[in-house]
Amino acid sequence: FLHMIADSPFASRFIRKAGKSDFRAHEHGDVKLEINDDENLPFKEVNNNGEIWLQSLVRRGDVEALDVAFSPHSGLAWGISIYFLYPGVHELVAASIKESNNPMMQSIFDAFNSFQNIYQRLSALTMAGFRAEDVSLQDERLA
Repeated sequence: FLHMIADSPFASRFIRKAGKSDFRAHEHGDVKLEINDDENLPFKEVNNNGEIWLQSLVRRGDVEALDVAFSPHSGLAWGISIYFLYPGVHELVAASIKESNNPMMQSIFDAFNSFQNIYQRLSALTMAGFRAEDVSLQDERLA
């Protein structure tokens, strides 16, 4: 269903509203986004063109919606950033943005990646206090 929203002219408004809510199961006004089935995640669903929702935004050239999706303040992609670890998802979006040859989209994506890397390191350091030092030093996020 996210790819259908990504094709909408109102994509940025929905993404902003959904991004401000708890994406797992939360009602936020008139928006309810619920995900319980880890096998059929809507973030991995593809449309008839074989695109995930973020690729649809790129194809449409919707810079505003892509910016909202990757925004650290209200972006739905932040809430679902763990799903970028699924094989190929990050690469699909990166390839679509590169193919679009849109410097604004590339900048938005690069900023998201930079902030996401910092967040992952912070998360690893936070968890380090609960683990043995040798285990913490082997955490890939600290590399």
